[in-house]
Amino acid sequence: MPYIGKSPTGSGVRQRFHFTAAGGETSLSGADDNSKTLKFTDGEFLDVYLNGILLVQGTDYGVGTTNTIRRHCRDCRLRHL
Repeated sequence: MPYIGKSPTGSGVRQRFHFTAAGGETSLSGADDNSKTLKFTDGEFLDVYLNGILLVQGTDYGVGTTNTIRRHCRDCRLRHL
C-alpha cells in the first residue's frame, strides 16, 4: 500500500536539509541550518539544489562517502543546498 509522508517502516520518506555555506567549502555534512543531521542510505536518491537549480550527480556533486555531499565543479560554491 502506498503512503504519502512517513510509512510505518520509515522507508520511502523524503527529507529536506538546508545548508548555508560560509564560503570555500568543498563538502557538506553534519547538521544543517535547522540542526537536522544530514543522513541518507542511498546516494542515488538525492536531489541537490544550488540556489534553486537542480544539480547533476557525478557532474556537479558527488556522494563518495556516507552522509557527505561534495562538489565536483571547481566554479561551483556549495551554498543554500
